[in-house]
Amino acid sequence: MKKRLFLGIPIPDTIKNKLTEIQQSLTTGDLPPSRQGKPPIRFVSKDNHHITISFLGSTEEEYIPKISDSLNRLIKNMSPFSLVFKDITFAPPDKTPRMIWAEFEKNSHFEDLVSSVDSSLRKYSQTDYRAGLKPIPHITLARFKNIDDIKKKKFKKQQIPDLVVSEFSLYESRLSPNGPSYLSIQRFSLNT
Repeated sequence: MKKRLFLGIPIPDTIKNKLTEIQQSLTTGDLPPSRQGKPPIRFVSKDNHHITISFLGSTEEEYIPKISDSLNRLIKNMSPFSLVFKDITFAPPDKTPRMIWAEFEKNSHFEDLVSSVDSSLRKYSQTDYRAGLKPIPHITLARFKNIDDIKKKKFKKQQIPDLVVSEFSLYESRLSPNGPSYLSIQRFSLNT
């Protein structure tokens, strides 16, 4: 049986609560309804806030122990690090916006983690979604289809605490008509 898997950094409740406040501050005046009468924007549930490290996609369940072993070997030489909040932005950068992100500053430790995980798990991944792009640490707050439905604006400067990355999780993404839910299958602690 296949499971839709990805690796991500869990977000502490203090940061989740602040991000939820930001989501709630986007009023219907800022986000007018679409022609179908539905909101043009889908907010990401607080329970689904994370920073993606690697998307494995549809993966055979039998590979999960091998993935776990690879990750346990990988993290032996990795130490915790901090991500510094940068801004609330429309994303992806340099493309037609489809999302709103809580973006963090570029960070060499994060880039090393992503690169190491991608290399270690390449044989289990069904996609090369990164296609040579440097990873941008971010939390997706919202998704939308058409920028014309959104009054593109400059977001107010926000204060969000630094995110100490001391662990990451292997998640299963379960799709449903009400949107995805993410189940942590296993956590991996960076050496302290």
